[in-house]
Amino acid sequence: MYLFVALTASVCLAVTIAYLEMRRDAEVEQLRSEVAMLIKYVDTLKAKLNRTETFSKKFDEVMKKLSKSAPTAAGGTYDEEDEYYDDAYDYDYEDMKAPAANTTSREKRSVDDHGGRIHNVLHMRTLPVNKHAQENPPVLAKIFIVGDEKGEQTRRPNFERLQPKEEEIHHGNGHHHRCKSLEDGCDQHIPVLAHFGADSGGSASIGLPHYEANHRMYHPEGVFRNWTPAAWVPHRNGQIVLDEENIIVREPGIYFFYAQIFYANSHDRSGFRVFVNHRPMFQCTTTTRNCHGSNHMKWNSCFTGGLIKLAKDDNITLREIEGDRYTVFEKTKSFFGLFRVAVKP
Repeated sequence: MYLFVALTASVCLAVTIAYLEMRRDAEVEQLRSEVAMLIKYVDTLKAKLNRTETFSKKFDEVMKKLSKSAPTAAGGTYDEEDEYYDDAYDYDYEDMKAPAANTTSREKRSVDDHGGRIHNVLHMRTLPVNKHAQENPPVLAKIFIVGDEKGEQTRRPNFERLQPKEEEIHHGNGHHHRCKSLEDGCDQHIPVLAHFGADSGGSASIGLPHYEANHRMYHPEGVFRNWTPAAWVPHRNGQIVLDEENIIVREPGIYFFYAQIFYANSHDRSGFRVFVNHRPMFQCTTTTRNCHGSNHMKWNSCFTGGLIKLAKDDNITLREIEGDRYTVFEKTKSFFGLFRVAVKP
């Protein structure tokens, strides 16, 4: 009897040990896979960091070359001593008549009442002339070319700065007023807008695990990232800034916001929310009846939009409603944008 009990206990102990060893091997294998994935991800981040450092070095080299270039190339200030005569200035103010076929002479210039002197006036709009070009508005000027009755230029051209034309003065409340600062309402005439398209190229190129193929991917933690601005989006001193998944609005006002996500998964319901400063503002949900089994792929685009009041430095993010849904993250299928419709309500 005791022998039977001992044998039974030995068998049970052996089975238990074998089971525990199997579980240990399975857990070790799982941990090994996770460690390998983390190592791959770290290597990817290192490669990305190296590329960033390379781009930074190239950018610094370009900036050094630009800083060492001549003032005229970089947009130096105007110096009267640098003026020179150019035949391009020497043409008639009035339309010239076609010369005869057998002569090279040209018509004399029109003479004014100032002692027979000839004033040929060129109206030209100059470009900004220093390295801070974006801070300097264009200048409207007259160029006077003085000559005698024979059409010979007698002195170097003179430059006279003109006042802005009426169309360059903002109109408000039916009266002309000169715009001096943003506090005067000048920013109302500057469009504030941006459009961002989905860009899965970054995920595909570095082989992240949440990217599948053909722009199909899910979004870790339910946060939509991998956006890129449209080529036509104006870059005006960072009015709307994209920082990974965050969209930061620098200019306050009333905005129209819109967003679309294209879903491609087997779930019956998919959707996302638009958050402003972590508070939900908009939501879009798609529901598809399951007619072909639970694993049947469903393709749906979910669009939402509306007016919203934004303050300076408000933060906008897009997040999944539930779970990690697969999307087609390509700029014509998944996108968002906003534009200001009013400065004040």
